[in-house]
Amino acid sequence: MRTQFYATMAALALLSTNATAQEIGLTGVISTDLGLQSIHYNREGSSWYVSDSQTKLFTLDAKLGIAVSPEFSIQIDAWAQSASGTVIGQGPVRSYEYDWETMLAGAAIHGTYHIDDFYVGGAISGGGLSYKEVGYTADRHGFATVALEAGYNAEQFRVAGQLSYTGAVTDDAKNNKSNAWVAGLEGTYYLTPDMSVTARSIYEHETYDAGFRDLSWGVEGRYKLEDKPLILSLSYSNRIDSFQNAGAYRATMHSVFAGIKIPFGASSTNLRDLDRAVGLDLNPYYYGRNSIR
Repeated sequence: MRTQFYATMAALALLSTNATAQEIGLTGVISTDLGLQSIHYNREGSSWYVSDSQTKLFTLDAKLGIAVSPEFSIQIDAWAQSASGTVIGQGPVRSYEYDWETMLAGAAIHGTYHIDDFYVGGAISGGGLSYKEVGYTADRHGFATVALEAGYNAEQFRVAGQLSYTGAVTDDAKNNKSNAWVAGLEGTYYLTPDMSVTARSIYEHETYDAGFRDLSWGVEGRYKLEDKPLILSLSYSNRIDSFQNAGAYRATMHSVFAGIKIPFGASSTNLRDLDRAVGLDLNPYYYGRNSIR
């Protein structure tokens, strides 16, 4: 999985000069983000099932857009994220502490049909994750995702919606009955063509056992340096996980990310045009960016 991802990143890097990309009608963006995440776990009615985790995350992803015609476009995504943290908790007899690390990666392809400022389309994706607690063998799981996407691009704002289903591919994931539905909605307002604010909300329903139900929201600000291929971003998100078959188990997560993005190609001169070309963002439940639990 890692080899395939880095091969994809290398191929995209070869295209990442504006002259080459513009000549063949491509638009793309390469991004890297550093994040901090604080997670608090608790079970209602229990004085001992309480734990906290402080997590560090690093994300690398790339998007490449191809305008096949004025009415139809293709977007290709690839991403990877690593995370590590320490869990400190209180059990029924004594306290505990352990270190853990996770690596996830995926790729997706979107096909989009444009009707004036409206668009509708779909996406398919595959990927996986590896989770390991220090001293134990890593658990590895593979998944596939299908999604429906629709939205509207105006001069001053943008609205995007998505509905996706993720199912298990590998035996371990199938044995866990791991699959999930995700519905997301986001809106972006352009303060200027080079400065934007985005708000998003996502509902996730995982059917593992009795199932997790997750609700998250977040905000992100972006600024593109004038006449330079560099975008600065800062985001915050909050997510609450509820597990239906564990005595009102809940996990509350706060995440902050800071990142830089390098746009290139035919529609990379400002944020508004860049979002029209490579603004789709498929984020599957198990292996999407910021899916760390």
